[in-house]
Amino acid sequence: MHAISSTWDDVIPTDASVLDMMAGGFRSYACLCGQALTDYAAAQLHAIETAQCSVCLGRTRVSLAPGTEHGCGYCGGAGTRDAELAEQLARGAVEAAVDQHAFAQAVASFQGREFTKTEIHERLAGLVPEATTPQLAGRVGQLMRLFQRKGLIMQVSAPTGVDSNIVFYDNPRWQATTSSAEQ
Repeated sequence: MHAISSTWDDVIPTDASVLDMMAGGFRSYACLCGQALTDYAAAQLHAIETAQCSVCLGRTRVSLAPGTEHGCGYCGGAGTRDAELAEQLARGAVEAAVDQHAFAQAVASFQGREFTKTEIHERLAGLVPEATTPQLAGRVGQLMRLFQRKGLIMQVSAPTGVDSNIVFYDNPRWQATTSSAEQ
């Protein structure tokens, strides 16, 4: 039996980076078969060797920080390597169909009016009818961040809440910038 477990260290340094935690740091790994898993890379390799997802290690859920957990987006919550590979292929198909040009056309279709991520998603869904909502939503979010960094779109709505260092937005509104209309 190959059930890989991941346990957060009791003490995590106060200066620990989120990237280190996301990369599997500050935890220990073990498998019921008894194989030594010295770090996340060893746990990933063992997961691959035993046909389990290399991200969630076959557990179907991922913890990026202590006290947090969500379904694995790499295997669709199945926990298997086959599901992980199928998901990667499907994401690749979505990325090929929904490229920057297609996204720019969807933004342009609003003719300067405000729009939401949901509205962009609806306009692009026809390009990949076989895509699942999380696959397409992930790609739309990826392109929105890219276009925002390039200054082609900007967020025009205010946050719906603030908690400590986190700002919350409930389906924020966006708008094309003047520079995107010129391209």
